[in-house]
Amino acid sequence: MHRDDLERLIGEKLAALPRPAAPPTLWPRVRDAVEAHLARPWRRRAWRTWPAPARAASLGLLAAAFLGLTLLEPTAQGLWSQVLGTVQGAGGSAATFGRGLLAATEVIRRTLVEPIVVYVLALVLMTGASATVLGIALERLVAMEGVSES
Repeated sequence: MHRDDLERLIGEKLAALPRPAAPPTLWPRVRDAVEAHLARPWRRRAWRTWPAPARAASLGLLAAAFLGLTLLEPTAQGLWSQVLGTVQGAGGSAATFGRGLLAATEVIRRTLVEPIVVYVLALVLMTGASATVLGIALERLVAMEGVSES
């Protein structure tokens, strides 16, 4: 038997098989699961299903937290300097270790954080905005799918 004949024969046999039936308990279980999912408050569901104002507010809070942390980091450096001054007044090696740690964090901040913070913030905001726009477009597309043209 040739390979093409074998493929055709197997295809015919598979097409002749009856479709498997779903168990009778499937529909009630699916319905119960959907109803339980819809009964949950919006804040307990997936983020993409939140109302648009709540999603926008959460993106705004995320951006504000990121920006706040990057702006407060230099203030934390000043507070750390004050702590080190207090420790230095009390005694020796902890203050020396603290000054070294402060110098290391200052170098890391200047070389890694400051040059890219604006770019990272812009990337986060653009990604969030594009994801929100895409989500709204998909919601509208799904809503239009139920409308039939007459």
